[in-house]
Amino acid sequence: MAADDAGVGTNAWDLRMRCFATLPVRKGDWGVAKYWIRSTREDPAISHFVVEQSASPWAKPVDWTATAATREWKQVNVAFRWDSDYTGAAAATQYNLSFGAGLQVQEIEIGGFELRNHGPDVDVRTLNLV
Repeated sequence: MAADDAGVGTNAWDLRMRCFATLPVRKGDWGVAKYWIRSTREDPAISHFVVEQSASPWAKPVDWTATAATREWKQVNVAFRWDSDYTGAAAATQYNLSFGAGLQVQEIEIGGFELRNHGPDVDVRTLNLV
């Protein structure tokens, strides 16, 4: 994902990768997103990870910014609780995932992404999220 001088925006989502999820989750479930990021330049790279309701009011159970200061891969772990039931039956009950990179000129690589639902009863301290 690269932003050049013409691609820099005023919002992280001005340049983003986005996908729409269809698997259901329940309000109060613990979600964990894991991914790796790095800069392909000497400058730090900034990724903006969002899980968002796919219709108004655009609720966001996750709105996370991570920085990779070097070309070395950095693992990012984000634990969160789902804010609503998302059944996927209609736009208001669907969610989407996105990575924004539009706030600065940069080249960033994102890899090894996974999103898991651990249910409502997991103790997140047992998931080894350093």
